[in-house]
Amino acid sequence: MTLAAKKKKLKILVVAPVPFFDDRGTPMRVREEVEHLQKFGHHVDVVSYHLGRSLKGIKIYRIPWLGGKRYKVGFSWRKPFWDMFLAFKTLQLYLRHNYDVVHGFMHEGVFCTIIPRLLGAKVTFDAEGSMSAEVAMGKNLKKNNLFIKLLDLFERALNRVPHQIITSSALNAKELQKKHGVAKRRIHWIRDGVDINKFSPVKNKKEKEHLRKQFNIPVNKKIVLFVGLFTETQGFKYMMKAIPEILKKKDCFFVMIGYPDEKQYERELERKGLGDKVLFLGKVDYDVLPNIVKACDIGVSPKIIKTGEGNGKLYNFISCALATITTQNSVNKDICRDAAIYVPERNHKAIVKGIISLLKNEKKVHTLGKKGREIAVKMHSWEKVSREIEKVFLGLCD
Repeated sequence: MTLAAKKKKLKILVVAPVPFFDDRGTPMRVREEVEHLQKFGHHVDVVSYHLGRSLKGIKIYRIPWLGGKRYKVGFSWRKPFWDMFLAFKTLQLYLRHNYDVVHGFMHEGVFCTIIPRLLGAKVTFDAEGSMSAEVAMGKNLKKNNLFIKLLDLFERALNRVPHQIITSSALNAKELQKKHGVAKRRIHWIRDGVDINKFSPVKNKKEKEHLRKQFNIPVNKKIVLFVGLFTETQGFKYMMKAIPEILKKKDCFFVMIGYPDEKQYERELERKGLGDKVLFLGKVDYDVLPNIVKACDIGVSPKIIKTGEGNGKLYNFISCALATITTQNSVNKDICRDAAIYVPERNHKAIVKGIISLLKNEKKVHTLGKKGREIAVKMHSWEKVSREIEKVFLGLCD
């Protein structure tokens, strides 16, 4: 790449087929990418659904209001309708602003780039897993189901649209090559990232006590944190099974960040006499999240990974020096390396065993936390990750 290309400032349109901004996985990744690319001097706009809140410093274009105040995570029959409007808006913006790069998140985002691609746009794709596999898992359908087969064919076609594909997991990179026949030269495995300055360990015991008081978290107990949607794929039901068994054996406190139906689960634990040992915080503002994470001691993610997507919360856990427990798979191991305890998927007994082992071993909690922070700083900072994404964009425009 020439020096001139390296210094070129790009006009980038990010297609985000999600409510933007919203305090959860994909919107958080979109926000961090956009903010860091802006720091590097690029002009970045976002086009998104009609749902979500505005962010200072980011220009967000939206489709017309199409009803609904809540967004259902996973497949919904409303989304293809929304995506048609998003595709039209994407085309409209491309024709008006002549962007250097149109960057689509997820397969829905790539769908919106088809016509700009035909008109000469440089298109990239942030692949976060398999669309057909996600629908099959969410709807409990078999792979040989006719609808899933048709969706798989559509997914394969969409994978041919972008010039370059970025994926945050090696597992998804392999799937794209082996299952969908995408050429290796078009695939860029670039891990997810974390803002190591926002998500940083507490400086001392006094700071941790202050943060805990701020969020009504007990000062003198070990705190176990769960962050994620309260769904099967996040392993939430296994966490809920594990909590009563752990509290029978050890005195600790659980902080649960996520949704939906948090009040229902809160009442469930209250009926078991455990209401004073678990705090449900619901959906938490992304700018507030770092202070809650660093106030805890142990982070748990029993996520079930079948579609090659990443696991963003782990970056936050290890960056804040939490001892981490997560499921045993290649995605999680690549993120945490030797800074986590790994347990089998769908196994609440293993979660119980892992958490109790840490509650009994203060030294191990400290050692895992220290290792995790070192890995986050060395490998996963958004500064480093965004430079790799920028390199893909510049190479495409060279």
